[in-house]
Amino acid sequence: MGIIMKTQNKYYKLIPAAALFIGLPLLLWSLGDFPRKSILKEFLSLLTILAFCFMLAQFYFTRHNKYFAKGREFAMVVKLHRYFGFIFIAVLVLHPFFIVLPRFFEAGVDPGDAFVTLITEFDSLGVMLGLIAYGIMILLFVTTFFRNKFNLHYRIGRMLHGYLSVLFIVAGAWHVVNIGRHTSTPFSIYIILMALSGIIHLFLTYFFESKKELSHG
Repeated sequence: MGIIMKTQNKYYKLIPAAALFIGLPLLLWSLGDFPRKSILKEFLSLLTILAFCFMLAQFYFTRHNKYFAKGREFAMVVKLHRYFGFIFIAVLVLHPFFIVLPRFFEAGVDPGDAFVTLITEFDSLGVMLGLIAYGIMILLFVTTFFRNKFNLHYRIGRMLHGYLSVLFIVAGAWHVVNIGRHTSTPFSIYIILMALSGIIHLFLTYFFESKKELSHG
């Protein structure tokens, strides 16, 4: 009975996270005042939005978040963080292709030409931010997935992971707010607040960790 209760508590703790990073974005999307596109376009857009919101949530799905980590083994927390990250990075990697995919089913600009135009619009701040975020995201994935092959010390690897995550979120959030078709004022405020709070949480974690190490040293 005790084991069942502990298991249930672990899942109950995910309810606020689901409400904040799934429920609220869905609500803001549904209330947004923007022209609706085809079902395929809306589905791909919504999938991308939720993937980015879950990347914001990654700042909290760590062993340093006592609320989330309590009752879970360290290894399990690390695995969940990695699995979430890899899954939603995979979705975001496909984001540029999601934009041109519907053109295969529409008359007009060739999908290949549309894709080349998309990634070469260097005069657009939103596109440039998207390309920067995309490059950082790939680097983030490579340095995380192949960290052992780079022979990085655990602390150095973790710090690199954290700082790359901050750069990605800053560029990605700016890209979303600047160019996102679904980015209403409430949704922009949501993205900015979640990004800022996540970054502050990360830096506070690093600050207190360093302080603790100095006190023990």
